[in-house]
Amino acid sequence: MRAWRGFMALVCAGFLMSAASPGPGMTVFQLENGLRVILREKPNSPLVGIAVAVNVGIKDESESTSGLVHLLEHLVLLGGTVRQNGILKNDEIRSCGGFVNAHTDNDLLTYQASFPAAQLTKALQLVKESVFDLQANSFELAGEKKIILEEIAQIRDDATERGTQLVLQNLFSGHPYGKPLYGNETVIANATLDELARLHRRWFVPANTTLALVGSFDAAAGVRAEIEKIFGVTVAATAPFTPAEIPAIAEPLPKRIDIAQTMDINEAHLFVGFLAPAIDHPDHAAMTVLAHVLGDGPDPLLNSAFRLAGHQVERIAVRYFAFKYGGVMLIHLRLDPDHLPAVSSELLKFLSAASQMSYSEEDFSPQERATQIDRLQSARDQIRLDSEQYQEQGLATALYLARYLHLTDQAADAKKRKAVAEVSSANLRKTAWNWLKGKKHVMVSITPTPPPGK
Repeated sequence: MRAWRGFMALVCAGFLMSAASPGPGMTVFQLENGLRVILREKPNSPLVGIAVAVNVGIKDESESTSGLVHLLEHLVLLGGTVRQNGILKNDEIRSCGGFVNAHTDNDLLTYQASFPAAQLTKALQLVKESVFDLQANSFELAGEKKIILEEIAQIRDDATERGTQLVLQNLFSGHPYGKPLYGNETVIANATLDELARLHRRWFVPANTTLALVGSFDAAAGVRAEIEKIFGVTVAATAPFTPAEIPAIAEPLPKRIDIAQTMDINEAHLFVGFLAPAIDHPDHAAMTVLAHVLGDGPDPLLNSAFRLAGHQVERIAVRYFAFKYGGVMLIHLRLDPDHLPAVSSELLKFLSAASQMSYSEEDFSPQERATQIDRLQSARDQIRLDSEQYQEQGLATALYLARYLHLTDQAADAKKRKAVAEVSSANLRKTAWNWLKGKKHVMVSITPTPPPGK
């Protein structure tokens, strides 16, 4: 969906939650049909957040199916089921006070719902029907095709979306992550109900799915029984399911890639993307902090660097997207077109020096510390605040938990999940050396279309 970048930023922030592994108030179990369930109690919450993560995403598509997972996402969200059409289904969801949404990303398709706690049994039934009992009709399919094709057309007029796509497609060229985020227009336009039904039967099975609930309930008693009744009996057990084998991104980018395009815009956009650590990589926490230090906070390092060099940049965004098999460090600048050559040169110079910079007060003498910003501690504080605010949202927490069971190594040392507070200035320099210094990258520049005759 068009909210991919914001959604992924929220998801990646969620992986920094302090309650990354099951603990007090959390129950994890698996149904006989293979469905994994994680419950987290949130006392006195009037709403229950429900998230379903299906292990299918862009990584599982081929050239001939590019975009069909995205189309399935729309049908799961808005299409009909074996019991009723999409209009009646969503009317019933609204009549219960429910809210639903869905997303497709590189790794997973997620369906999220928020319902009043008093409607939990009804909510579970509606979620189960939406995800597992899909039976869209031709009218619904045509409608969702039109919406997605319009989304793709809008991307062409959105410099941020276009630049992000170009970076990812070229950075992951040759890997399953390199396919278009929103799909191939021809594939989507020609998709049939039978084709989508086959894909749904293949991927939307209990053994390939995780269910997470966050709310005010007794996880050890009634809720577990309700889940077993609704999802364990009515969703039939399937044959042993083996997900596709996806290679990890281990090889560095073989060469620098430069792409220049023009659009009907007033300012210039510069995107630079580097390969970055996967979710379970030891450098994950340090890269997360480094992204904050470079591009977030009241006075990010990149902003200071451009200001000292005499370059004015209207907007700086640094995002680290960590996936299961690899990651991306994406830097996006918005600026005056006349400053593009100088700023792009300064940016690469700055990133090359990031492995030698001072990030915390420990890097300065006692006499110098009074005049220096402890950027490392500032980033730690901001990440902790983001994590705490994230956990206040039951639906966001449920989404994180559902994704966690799919994307992380559950046997990994729990300290890895709490490593942000332990990241040192030396860790930041080492991570910058490992992933940024001297590494090939993708650079995309989008500038205003010249007037006719120029």
